[in-house]
Amino acid sequence: PLWRMVRDSMAGANFGQQPDLAVTCFLPDATATFASEMNGAIEHMLQKRKKTMQTGLKELADATDKLWRSQLATCVASPGAQAIWTGAKKLRKVTRRTVVDYGKHINYEAMKSLTVGGVPIHLQLNNFLAAWKLRSQEEAGNPFGEL
Repeated sequence: PLWRMVRDSMAGANFGQQPDLAVTCFLPDATATFASEMNGAIEHMLQKRKKTMQTGLKELADATDKLWRSQLATCVASPGAQAIWTGAKKLRKVTRRTVVDYGKHINYEAMKSLTVGGVPIHLQLNNFLAAWKLRSQEEAGNPFGEL
């Protein structure tokens, strides 16, 4: 069921252009693990504290990187897929620092703003969270790609 979410995320990351994604990519076993890990990340983010937001962002990046790494190269070759993977790698790097300088790398004010690496992502993250938690995981693709 998450194949469509992944495909739509790639479109969202590539200005709406749908990738040519084979149905043999992002099979249920891999996406089920991703969904479980993403649920854990979201639960941390929804606690609305600086430390849990950092943890949730780290887990989001890890889950995305793990899913992308588990695929054949042809499955993650589209520009949208590459944009998502690059973003996940950058987010992993920022959230791996032993002591994160929130003013420099992650600036979070609950319910107001979130900036990561100088890029404001509060609106995009909220759109993704609302789609994943309030509508359906399948509908969260485009907001995830825009994130």
